[in-house]
Amino acid sequence: MSSKTYFKISTSIIEDNNKNNPNHLTKLILSSLSIKIPIEAIETVGLLYILTKAINWENINIVEIVSTLTEMTFILKEDDVSRAFNTVKKLIK
Repeated sequence: MSSKTYFKISTSIIEDNNKNNPNHLTKLILSSLSIKIPIEAIETVGLLYILTKAINWENINIVEIVSTLTEMTFILKEDDVSRAFNTVKKLIK
């Protein structure tokens, strides 16, 4: 990846009422790690695999992946986002 790569991190709190128990409220704090990918990277075979493998090897659970041609966003637990950021940053060096 090139020097045009950038990262963006954001956090959200997801609240979910349990329909079987209205008094039970589940809070899940999720964060997103977005990576802007240079257009030239579309020629890189296995880019998604390389990134997900590196994150998973750090024992970080990926809740969801959203990707476009020039951006990839990983939805993670808030506690894991800094480790994921450091892991991905190491790949770019």
